[in-house]
Amino acid sequence: MSISNNIDGSAGGSGQLLDFLSLVTNPKIYEAKIKALQEVTAEHQKFVELVAPATEIMDLREKVKAEKAAVKNKLEEANLKSETLVKEAQNKADAILADAQAKAESLVNEAKAAADDAKLAQSEARKSANEVKKAKSDYDSLSVSLKDQQTELDKTQAKAEAVKKEAEALRADLIEKHTAFIKSL
Repeated sequence: MSISNNIDGSAGGSGQLLDFLSLVTNPKIYEAKIKALQEVTAEHQKFVELVAPATEIMDLREKVKAEKAAVKNKLEEANLKSETLVKEAQNKADAILADAQAKAESLVNEAKAAADDAKLAQSEARKSANEVKKAKSDYDSLSVSLKDQQTELDKTQAKAEAVKKEAEALRADLIEKHTAFIKSL
């Protein structure tokens, strides 16, 4: 129902006054028309009330757009900063890795040199051990020979003692005989 129509809902025409009088004189129709008018007015009032929140919504949308743009800018700055930090961290990690690798290579070279030295020392120790074994064998041989010579020396010395005693006895006998001869003269 539209307000451009007559109050009873009919299209405008010559009998508007009669229609108006019949409406006012019939309270039920009048009440229904007033109620319909109030409903339409209430409906229109809702739209009028929505205009203010719509303006607020539009303002809020603009604020959200501005905040979204600010957040986007901050996000881009953060991304650039994080990319820079990641690059710096990668460069530091690469430098640390290169340093560690150089140190590892140096340690490996030192370990190889130490292993070579140990092999050389082991070889020399084996050679020395062989020399010690040979020296011990020579010592054992000399020791046996020395024992044999000592035994021979002991035998010779015993013979020499026996000969010495014999010589002394012979000398004593000679002296005695010589003394007796001199006394006899």
